[in-house]
Amino acid sequence: MKKRVFSLLTALILLVTSLQITAFAAPVSDDIHPQYTYSNNGYTLEKVSHADVAPRQTDGFVDYYQYTDPTGKICTGVIEHMYEKGADTPTADTAAELAKLESRLKAKYPDASEDKIASMMAEITQSLTGDACQSYAFSALGYKDWVYIGTMYGGTGITKNNAKTMLQSLGLLKDEKNEDNTTNQEAVEYNQKMVDSVVGLLYGDNYYTEHPVPTQGILFKMNIKTGESKILMAGSVNGNQVTLRNAVAYNGRFYFIGTQVGTEAVADAATGIPSIFEVNPEDDSFRTVYQAVTMEEYRAMQAAHVFPIPRAIAVYKGSLIASVTQEDGAHIIAYTPDADDFTADGSFKGIKVEGSSALRNSEFTEIAEQSKELLNYPAYHMYDANYGGTVYQMIEYNGKLYMAINAGQKALHSTLNPTEGVYTAVDPDTLEETKCFAGYAILEGTLKDGASPSDRDAWTWTPIIGNTKDDQWDNSVNHAVEAPAKYTFNIDPNRFAAAICTMEVYNGYLYIGDYNDVTQATYPMLKMDFIHLATTLSQSVNLYRMDGDHNIELVVGDATRTFPDGSLSGLESGYTGKNGHGSRINQYTSMTQIWDTDKTDDNDGVMLLGTLDDGSLLRPLVQITNGDVLKMDKKEWVEKINYLKVLIQLLLERDLTSSGSHTTSAALNEDADAASSAVAAPNALTEEALVQQALNAANTYEQVSGAEAASVFEENSAGSVPSTSETVTLTAEQTASLIADIKNGKIQPHSMPSEHATEVLSLPYGMGELTDLVDANGQEKIDEFSALYKEIVEYYLALKEQGDVVFPEPLQNVLDQLLTEENARQLKALLTCLNAVKDSVIGCDTYAITTAADGSNIKIDTITLDGLGDNSNQTMRNFALTDDYVVFIPGNAIRGGSVYRLADWPGKTDPTPDPEPDKYEVTLRNAGDGATGAGKYAANETVTITAGTRPGYVFRGWTSDDVQISDAKSETASFTMPAQDVTVQANWARRSSGGSSSSTLYNVIVKDSKNGEVTSSHKQAGSGTTVTLTVKPDQGYVLGTLTVLDSRNKEVKLTAKADGTYTFTMPSSDVTVQAVFRAKVHFRDVPSGAYYEDAVNWAVANGITNGMTADLFDPNGICTRAQAVTFLWRAAGSPAPKTSAMPFTDVPAGSYYYDAVLWAVENGITKGTSDTTFSPSATCSRAQIVTFLWRSQSSPAAGSSNPFTDVSASAYYADAVLWAVKENITKGTGSTTFSPADNCTRAQIVTFIWRTLA
Repeated sequence: MKKRVFSLLTALILLVTSLQITAFAAPVSDDIHPQYTYSNNGYTLEKVSHADVAPRQTDGFVDYYQYTDPTGKICTGVIEHMYEKGADTPTADTAAELAKLESRLKAKYPDASEDKIASMMAEITQSLTGDACQSYAFSALGYKDWVYIGTMYGGTGITKNNAKTMLQSLGLLKDEKNEDNTTNQEAVEYNQKMVDSVVGLLYGDNYYTEHPVPTQGILFKMNIKTGESKILMAGSVNGNQVTLRNAVAYNGRFYFIGTQVGTEAVADAATGIPSIFEVNPEDDSFRTVYQAVTMEEYRAMQAAHVFPIPRAIAVYKGSLIASVTQEDGAHIIAYTPDADDFTADGSFKGIKVEGSSALRNSEFTEIAEQSKELLNYPAYHMYDANYGGTVYQMIEYNGKLYMAINAGQKALHSTLNPTEGVYTAVDPDTLEETKCFAGYAILEGTLKDGASPSDRDAWTWTPIIGNTKDDQWDNSVNHAVEAPAKYTFNIDPNRFAAAICTMEVYNGYLYIGDYNDVTQATYPMLKMDFIHLATTLSQSVNLYRMDGDHNIELVVGDATRTFPDGSLSGLESGYTGKNGHGSRINQYTSMTQIWDTDKTDDNDGVMLLGTLDDGSLLRPLVQITNGDVLKMDKKEWVEKINYLKVLIQLLLERDLTSSGSHTTSAALNEDADAASSAVAAPNALTEEALVQQALNAANTYEQVSGAEAASVFEENSAGSVPSTSETVTLTAEQTASLIADIKNGKIQPHSMPSEHATEVLSLPYGMGELTDLVDANGQEKIDEFSALYKEIVEYYLALKEQGDVVFPEPLQNVLDQLLTEENARQLKALLTCLNAVKDSVIGCDTYAITTAADGSNIKIDTITLDGLGDNSNQTMRNFALTDDYVVFIPGNAIRGGSVYRLADWPGKTDPTPDPEPDKYEVTLRNAGDGATGAGKYAANETVTITAGTRPGYVFRGWTSDDVQISDAKSETASFTMPAQDVTVQANWARRSSGGSSSSTLYNVIVKDSKNGEVTSSHKQAGSGTTVTLTVKPDQGYVLGTLTVLDSRNKEVKLTAKADGTYTFTMPSSDVTVQAVFRAKVHFRDVPSGAYYEDAVNWAVANGITNGMTADLFDPNGICTRAQAVTFLWRAAGSPAPKTSAMPFTDVPAGSYYYDAVLWAVENGITKGTSDTTFSPSATCSRAQIVTFLWRSQSSPAAGSSNPFTDVSASAYYADAVLWAVKENITKGTGSTTFSPADNCTRAQIVTFIWRTLA
């Protein structure tokens, strides 16, 4: 085995580098039109995350970009609109990263031209990858077209740890410590390559280890229609490193429960502080509203091995209920809002937090704790059960609160039964100090009628599943009263290492899905201990349901002592059975979701159910089971037995027949003379001849007495295939080994007394009876193999104990290796594991469960058995509902989680289209040539009408007896269509003949604006008159756009004045003024009062820049030449260039800066860095920026005074700098320095542009 794996690994190591599979998100559009779908049994799902990347490739939900800021620090952010022109994305860091990106593009688009690849390179930042370490979506909630997802980071770490453990057990890794206990870096690197190689061997080339800049757990949202994603919380983006285990929607907000790392207080925390987070999906604001412990308390929890991550959160009777962990165990807290928590219109303000700290927020009240109401059930130490676990789920059902609890040492204990070789749960009264391997319980909380859920004294807590000798906690008397649980821990008293993963209320029942934690069993498996895993795979994973009277039924699972008649559905563990198609490696009922398919009230629709399939995690089981007894296939087994047969013949003291065969002692006595005269003495033979002699003897014995020797064990071999006489052979390696051991004296031929030949030879021939059971399939054959092997072991041990048979050392070494009690136990466990795994379909299952409204007629339909076509999707970890889709979120510890949407299902009906509404006629009278707006419209539709032209006439407005017209004096006006025909009259005045155009007054129509107002210096003005507009944004808003349109909808040029007003020259027509105000952007890195604050707000409001992310502007970031001309072009209104002929070869068509560069060249702003190059990625200096700006203003006259000693009069930028000083655009970096060669920052360039144009 070692040689075989080692040779494979060595070959792989030569090829291994730190592989990074680049994945690109689809362009943002109204719908992404997914390229990859999965269809089965009438269900069709479409891949949304990385929609253009096939399944079985790296995903991990989101993309990142990586860049170096001016301080040299590596930074990471999320790509939100990679293909959107003008996105402020950083340029590439290194040629290597660019080459990697270019190679990925060429592989993905093999038919694309070099120009097309170059264009795509310009649009996409470097080093984009999905992050495979974003493994699972532990929490997910839908909102409109978005789904909010909290991830678990580093599932791949488990896989790598498993691989490392396996390699260590095989002795293939180097010691990572030197003799002086320092780190051996060479060994560390070698071991890492070995681990990566074996992971690649087991899981394929798409395995991805980690992102170059790990972001840890994140909260992000994804638009299910467009594929757009946005990170809200992440350690590498905004310092909020989180693991969010569960979430609920409550009063229009989302509440996520989990842990946080990344704030200053917990920057070095390993797991994180138990916390509750509030997210407002209206604006994506988020904050911590509850923090369970201080940093000091958290350290104490770590020292005590307390597992801190909370899971349970629920809404109960209008209150928010959650479980958090402290050093002394689980605590249940409740938040109940009061009238002050709502606005006058009933909107929820969110949970109040006093000051800036959410530490044990007093808005929450404790209503239960570990040592009292929770009856000391919750496991909260790492060694208690399944990493602690505590309170796993909570849900309201039948007016009561139910808590699923992972029970710990004080509730349940487990032991290894040495007789059966399996773990069994036992009564804690009999084994109080035995290590616990978990069990689960359910507590029921009953609240007094009319009481607040935050009133601790109003609760009574009763165990439904738990200790049948236990008590009930009654807060009215503050102590326990007698009320034993109806069902024992785990429901099944023989259940081991189990927990509850999901609870769901569906059609009047509380459904309860449990699981086995196979992950815990894989660690001993990799060290050749299979008992834990075999026990786990053998026991049933179940789906139960409970009614309001606490009667529990088995819906899916094996028949047990508690449910001897089996399940209601007929399906057994893993959704197997007569009508099932699942497998026993479905070890979790991982997630459920109610989906009301038809929006009716008669039943709850469909319950979606996902499993966790451990097949992908158990692949090493099949890979490593080759070599010794626990690692042999049938061929290896036969070879080992043949070796034993020849070795025994070689060792036996013998009388020999003419053929050189050995017979029983009785047969030899009958023909002693013939035997003694036929064969030479041993010392007269060469080593090769001795081995051949023994081989001949083994074959003769095979013919004469093999069946007799094997019959010693025939009691337990009934049902197996009887031995048939077969030729005994040796491999070349075995032959060479025997010859060498004779030569070096390890084997002394003919040194073993022959009177015990039958007893000794019965061992290999008895083992031969196992040959046809080595690859046993089915529990009956496994039991037969185990029983016979166990008998052989006991027979051998008895021979040794009696002392009559003396086994030569070489033979005893081999037999001791093969025939041990531990092997007997482990072999049975191993075969049980292989039986469960080898024929299983790997990949998570998902089912659609339906019942009648009263719970009858259970039907379970299969959606997928193979992880949606990716067998590394080991769990359907979450579902979510958006306005139009059911979202499936499989978890994948190998390639990262992904997102799918359900597009089609059996019985789906397309929505009935609304009937065509009645339409009514709009007639325009005397409206002029080219008038628009006449036609038919539905009631309540907005109708826009525009007057045409009449030579010699001036338009004077619209009138109608049928409707009220908005902006009736304007040539373009509108009204709401009534449920009747409408006639509108256009009114005109004759233009006076011979008079000047200025004698006619035209209207200045200012439209009402939200969040601000615009006032005009004139209500009417003659052609050529200067009109001044004054803009006043409301608090918190800035002017976004201001436009003036003439009667033909042509834009009138505006001039921004230094005092904040705008002017235009009145044309020979009415004009319409329209302003749009935008909310002031709050960038976290733009402090109030900064010299660039107003400039940044102005630049964002005018569409010049959108910042680096939603809340980061990066004021100290440097500007490239491409960005600089783009800023100037946008500030000029993004005018279309006059030509499309690009003189520069390094400005690809389709790049966001393409039109900006053409415009800049046409307007003399730049000539490029050579006749054929623009150098878009080169950084811009302060000298270049002011020169660009000066040229954009037509190179006005420079000032006469030069205060700067570093600006030479002959420098190309001298006039530009002096002009900028004269216009107060810059004052330099010091009283005598301008620093022309310094990089121009983003803050500086927007400030320069603002001072020039605003």
